Amino acid sequence: MDWQDLVTPQKLEDMRSAISLTQKWQEDVFRISILENSDGFFQEKERIAMLLVDNQLGKLARKVRLLGAGKEGLASDQFIEDWAEISFLLNLWQRFDSLPEGLKLNLIYQSGPNITKRHLDKFRGFSDVFVVLGRSFQQVEQLLQRTVYVFGLQRKEYFMLLDFSFNRQPFPQNFSVGQVYKGEAVRYPFPGSLRIAVRHWAREKVNLVLLDSIPVPDLDQVARELTDRLKINPFCIPFPTLVELQCDFVNDTWKVINRDGRSVRIVEHDNPQLDIFRATCFRQSGRFMGLVDRNGFLPLSYYNGDQFLDLALLTPKEGGS
Repeated sequence: MDWQDLVTPQKLEDMRSAISLTQKWQEDVFRISILENSDGFFQEKERIAMLLVDNQLGKLARKVRLLGAGKEGLASDQFIEDWAEISFLLNLWQRFDSLPEGLKLNLIYQSGPNITKRHLDKFRGFSDVFVVLGRSFQQVEQLLQRTVYVFGLQRKEYFMLLDFSFNRQPFPQNFSVGQVYKGEAVRYPFPGSLRIAVRHWAREKVNLVLLDSIPVPDLDQVARELTDRLKINPFCIPFPTLVELQCDFVNDTWKVINRDGRSVRIVEHDNPQLDIFRATCFRQSGRFMGLVDRNGFLPLSYYNGDQFLDLALLTPKEGGS
């Protein structure tokens, strides 16, 4: 599959024209104090978002539209991170002609047009036994985005399933942490892709021997694997992995180390599972599946030797007893 399967050459030129105008807008923003001109900034970013939508760049438009939408608005760290992510996408677009063909397809997909079931049906799938190791949720306007991270026990690889619910309608399938499925999946057709789509999956019994075989790399191995993946797919962050961690409370500070004694930075912002995570590995080693990104490691599930447990479900709900 190549990028022409998603957009025509003429549509690509229209998209690149909209990208150039968006980059010009970003450059202009650097010349004003946006905290003193916030109304003008918000009006202009809405205009830019509409321009991107009109040119089949809806995913990029959503990122622009959500700029400054958090509680702290334009003064937040989240705004800076979102701004940097948009700049990264725009810079890749400016170098579109020199990108490898697979990255061209990936960039178009990340910016707007979707790879649909019609596209995926043309590709040969693969069979494996998939164990669900973690789930994360993100509210994107009226859409609830769910990312399910699974490990292929035969291929020894992590994959992810991505789906959406409108107005919090239930998802067709739960994919609860710890469940095991056997069947066929198809990988999204660009290099370094973690995303797959389900073809035919059936529930399987949990095999403890197979669960124990899931690799637990050290930090150097994780860094090497992530670096290799980023070279071909710069959008693969956050990156799933299973690590062995232990924590302690020293000098009024929580400290987390991996099995070779090196410190690990845990994502603390908006992390309701933090207390449960600390309780499960306080002064003892525990295996955790989680996500590596620029902010550190976000634990999603805990392996107790028999099964993987969703840390979000172990976390007391606000107002509960």
